[in-house]
Formats: sequence, structure tokens, C-alpha cells
Amino acid sequence: MAAGIGRAGGAAPRSYGSVESLVGPELIEGGGGGARVATRDVLDGCDCVGLYFSAHWCPPCRGFTPHLARAYKALRSNGRRMRVIFVSSDNSSGEFEGYLKEQPWHAVPFTASQRRTLGSVFSVRGIPTLVLLRPDGTLLTSDGRAALSADPAGKDYPWENFQGPPVPAMPNNVKLIIGFLVAYMLWR
Repeated sequence: MAAGIGRAGGAAPRSYGSVESLVGPELIEGGGGGARVATRDVLDGCDCVGLYFSAHWCPPCRGFTPHLARAYKALRSNGRRMRVIFVSSDNSSGEFEGYLKEQPWHAVPFTASQRRTLGSVFSVRGIPTLVLLRPDGTLLTSDGRAALSADPAGKDYPWENFQGPPVPAMPNNVKLIIGFLVAYMLWR
């Protein structure tokens, strides 16, 4: 499955095992709380889990985090049973703790081995990335950032099978120029 694509219509859902098995048995409370809580308690009753790959040092992350926090709070206040779990790419526990204070959700502990492996499990190629899953680990979309940005009110929640905006067709003049360039390179 290509990065950024949810499962195509009719395709079997991709499952990664339960979210609890992916992130570990404990999470850290965000928003300045810092308490350790059982993952199963955090996920109890939720129907959509966002794994939020981000870091304090990343300018695009610093821009997207407030947008995600506003949308998350609005969705929760409108009865959506979503949870977000921060997966840090910070360089130190101090950066991680400072950044988590700004976030209204929970996080994989900075010292947990899962924090280092989750990015490869979901083929994260850059941050910020928001992967949306069912609590059982079934992938909803690996491009939750685009899904949430396109639909911050959550009309299409939980954005299952989100495919992103359509790719515009290439104009004929661009095709012609590319054709000439390819022909030139082959001719040389």
C-alpha cells in the first residue's frame, strides 16, 4: 500500500495488531499532566486512534499541532470518540516533555522502544504525519493529516479510505516538453 493512501475500495483492510500492542501498555498524559496511564484505559470506548508523529524542532509540526489540537477538541466535544497518541521524534526527553505540555492528548513514553519502531511500521517518511487506525489496529488512512485538513469538522469521520485530493492532469504542453527532453536525452 502506498504511503498516504488508505485502503482502496474493496481491498482487504490492513491490520497492524491492536493499538495497545503497537504503542505499549502505558502512555503519558499530555497537557502538562505527565502522569502514566494504562493504554487500555485511554483507548476504552474510542473508535479512531491517530498516531501523531511529530517533534518540537520541526517547523511544519509546530504549525500543524495547534490545528490538530483544535480539531481534536472540537471532534471530542461533538461526541466523536477519537484519541490521538503522540509519537515523538524529539532529540531529548526535555524537548519531548516541553512539547507534550502543549498537546491535549497522550504520548508514547520517550524511553519506550515502540517510539523508535512505530515510524518504520507505518513507513513514515517525514513529519508531521498522522496515521489513523481503529483500536484493533486496522488502518483507516496513513494520510490523516490531509484528511483532517480537508475535513476539520469531521463530516467524513473517521476518514476511512481517504484518498486525498485528486492529482490534476498534466497539461499537454508539459507532456510535449517532457517528450522533447526524453527524446533529446536518448538521442545524445
